[in-house]
Amino acid sequence: MATKMKCLIAGAVLAAATTGPAHAALITATNSTGGSADQSFIDRSVGIVSTGTILDLDITVEWSKCGSGVTADFFCSSGGFPYPGEAFMNLTGPTGTNVVLFSSSYFSGPGSSIDVTNTFNDEAVSSLPTTIQSGTFQPVGALSAFDGDDVAGTWTLRIGDTVGADPILFRSFTLNIRTTGDSVSVPEPGSLALFGLGLAGLGFLRRRRS
Repeated sequence: MATKMKCLIAGAVLAAATTGPAHAALITATNSTGGSADQSFIDRSVGIVSTGTILDLDITVEWSKCGSGVTADFFCSSGGFPYPGEAFMNLTGPTGTNVVLFSSSYFSGPGSSIDVTNTFNDEAVSSLPTTIQSGTFQPVGALSAFDGDDVAGTWTLRIGDTVGADPILFRSFTLNIRTTGDSVSVPEPGSLALFGLGLAGLGFLRRRRS
């Protein structure tokens, strides 16, 4: 009887080890290669080599809408009316899923150049206001569209402006992606360096277990 009980306990432990909870991770990826778009757009990307199913995602963007002048580090250098409704921004994931953070014609203010930091988060208390301002807001599209996708691959933020003479500026974006999955790899630093060489212009990646 004792032997049988030991076998049952061993079997239960083995089953728990086999079917236990999947890995969970917070993946953070940043691109801080500044740029400017005026009646055009620019794309900024990050490459993620870890795998895992996306549970939740938010993105923080440092950007500006300027009336005219631009500093060397991509801030507005003058006032002037920036026609904020010309600005647009969207995020595309590795599988082709695309989410509009805000579309052109969405904003109606402010009346002068402004430098802002926005965190776009589906769980934010407030929707994105129609006046450009810093803060944490729900995007126009739902970032939950990425839930269930695999995190690995290239993520691209597109920043654009539809009319000339008053540019949109980009300074940086950071993705915070919570994932879970049976196969989550942690690349060696050397592997990350090689991956970066193969993907010119991509940002960097940090991974922390939660």
